Amino acid sequence: MPNHTSVLALALFSLCTGVCAQSERLELPTMVEVTGGCFEMGNSFGQGRADERPAHRVCLDRFLISDTEISQALWQQVMGTNPSRFQGCDDCPVENVSWLDIQAFVQTLNELSGETFRLPTEAEWEYAARGRGRAQRWSGTNAESELYQFAWYGSNAQRKTHPVGAKRPNRLGLYDMTGNVWEWVQDWYDEDYYNRSPGTNPSGPAEGDSRVLRGGSWFFHPMGIRTTVRAASPPDHRFMDIGFRLARSIKGGVLALSYRSNGSEGEPRRAGAAGGTDASRPIN
Repeated sequence: MPNHTSVLALALFSLCTGVCAQSERLELPTMVEVTGGCFEMGNSFGQGRADERPAHRVCLDRFLISDTEISQALWQQVMGTNPSRFQGCDDCPVENVSWLDIQAFVQTLNELSGETFRLPTEAEWEYAARGRGRAQRWSGTNAESELYQFAWYGSNAQRKTHPVGAKRPNRLGLYDMTGNVWEWVQDWYDEDYYNRSPGTNPSGPAEGDSRVLRGGSWFFHPMGIRTTVRAASPPDHRFMDIGFRLARSIKGGVLALSYRSNGSEGEPRRAGAAGGTDASRPIN
């Protein structure tokens, strides 16, 4: 008859067999290192809503952000379910997820991977979408005639999501920052926040009723998917055009598995390239 020690060891082995195997086969998102710097956050183009103004100077530390929106495949690997409305497309972004759902996903992913993923702040998101704060109406371009090359939106998306990375990236190598699905960020929403935002690493109001969404989706037309557009929704809200991407802080030191991109607008990712290893690409 086995003693208590052997029973406990067997139980721990059985637990690790499932959890450890799940951790080993996770395809973590590819993270792009974004060099810190300062930029004029908000709308300086003379159009848009009042909550996009005033444009104000913000300085950020360097950080990592995933090159694509999180896919249905990764969500299913981590959570064991797929809440998406548009299924049958593992490489499409997971959608129909609330901000609260994402907190549970992040916690589980971090436990499985040993990493410290999180949502980007609103300021980090806009800085990255605009190619380190450049004056860009849409991520990757200022020309509406070129928008179809970079984004899935009302004019070309056929009222559905599409595989992540199928369009051209912005100059940092980030895909779908404009269109495909709205992206939850970490911050609480306040329409007047830009009037009192800190100048260094702002993280949003201390409290609120809604969380911020950025980037627009397949449903919207060009005005609704600009890089400065701010939307908001209660943290328990789900909809079929709302997803997210991940970020990580950098506390110093050298990143493993890093390689340098040429920093210019590139080609679409090929089908099936949505996951990848956790390689980090520093971009100047």
